[in-house]
Amino acid sequence: MWFKSSFTTPAVLAISFCLIGPTFPAAADILHVPGDFPTIQEAIDAAMDGDEVEVHPGTYNENINLLGKAITVRSSDGAGVTTIDAGGSGTVVTCDSREGADTILDGFTITGGDASGGGGMRNSGSSPTVTNCTFSGNSAGDLGAGMYNFISNPTVTNCIFSGNSAGSGGGGILNLLSSNPTVTNCIFSGNSVGTVGGGMLNLIDSNPTVTNCVVWANSPDQMNGTASVSYSNVQGGWPGAGNIDADPLFVDAPRGDLNLSPGSPCIDAGDNTAVPEGIDTDLDGNDRFVDDLCTDDTGNGKPPIVDMGAYEFQLFQVTCPWDLDCNGNVGVKDLLFLLGAWGPCPPKEFCPADFDNTGDVGVNDLLILLGAWGPCP
Repeated sequence: MWFKSSFTTPAVLAISFCLIGPTFPAAADILHVPGDFPTIQEAIDAAMDGDEVEVHPGTYNENINLLGKAITVRSSDGAGVTTIDAGGSGTVVTCDSREGADTILDGFTITGGDASGGGGMRNSGSSPTVTNCTFSGNSAGDLGAGMYNFISNPTVTNCIFSGNSAGSGGGGILNLLSSNPTVTNCIFSGNSVGTVGGGMLNLIDSNPTVTNCVVWANSPDQMNGTASVSYSNVQGGWPGAGNIDADPLFVDAPRGDLNLSPGSPCIDAGDNTAVPEGIDTDLDGNDRFVDDLCTDDTGNGKPPIVDMGAYEFQLFQVTCPWDLDCNGNVGVKDLLFLLGAWGPCPPKEFCPADFDNTGDVGVNDLLILLGAWGPCP
């Protein structure tokens, strides 16, 4: 005898829901190094897609492989205090398992790599996101001392390539076989190679997009091969919108300080539209968009216009910030400028007369200006 079920499809689903319960995606974990794992690689090995590996300050003597995982590996306090040093043993960082943009490396000094085909970092068939990193002191017998890209399209932002050397094929970066990375707000300086492409070499249908970068003082040349370059400072010149060929005026390049000095032609000379979404700080963690009143805006976009290079020129680097009209003297015009700006600063806009950084131009700012009255020091 057949019985017709009295349960409807919605009822069955409701019962199933009650018995099994709702399902939610697992929350991402944060794996701490060295708190939870003594090495970065051990944390990577344990991480699942969506997790974050947070590395605390220190020097980690190891080689790491991102293993194709969609994870973020970042330092807690930046590249200045967090180093991965391979100690001359192979490639420091490897991405050779089809890593995509959701594989992120952020905030490290990458050094001590020694390997043909990528001393500092090797990307093969992968396109990771690399942000706020310094590649220095890496070597390769050939093919990319700082970074080697083979059929790879990484996104590289706020990075420095300096002091890397290769016997042949790209001191800073080598792009090979249809490798088209997007390189933004980076510095290539002091890299060397025995053949061509001291800063960057692009071969076999590779055409990187290079924007807001400084490519200066590499040996024997700066860039070689095809590249789409714009709003960048390239020694010897390079065709493209907004490109210049002028001494970047680094603070102290021989000692490794590649910040921009006052008066640098790289200040307010970049392209705002090229900065990746979510990037609002520079390599040092300072504001990425800062307007220098004493520098003409030669870049692209609405002020404040981004600088070329990995570091943004900051107001605290200005020796006389009270000289609002940039005439070398704090006087009546500066006072009138301040009075015209009196009151709350406009949201998300540069407010040069807010000397005490309170978000408001008021009595304290007036007293600061009056205290600086006269010729700038």
